[in-house]
Amino acid sequence: MDEKLGWKFWGTLAAMIVGGAIVLLIVLLILGHVFYAWGFFGGLLVFAAILLGVAWIYDRRQVAEYEKLEQL
Repeated sequence: MDEKLGWKFWGTLAAMIVGGAIVLLIVLLILGHVFYAWGFFGGLLVFAAILLGVAWIYDRRQVAEYEKLEQL
């Protein structure tokens, strides 16, 4: 019960946080440019399209997993 979290755990966690921050910065820069160029409603439209694309990909993966479980 005296296990401690090692450097591998903390290094992985730090890399994930830094990587996530970089991805978030890039997304915010792109969306900021879209809002500036196309206005508020154009930016919301692009943001909604991105979210719908992510939801569609997630849904396709879930359907494939359900079909795989159904065959078992």
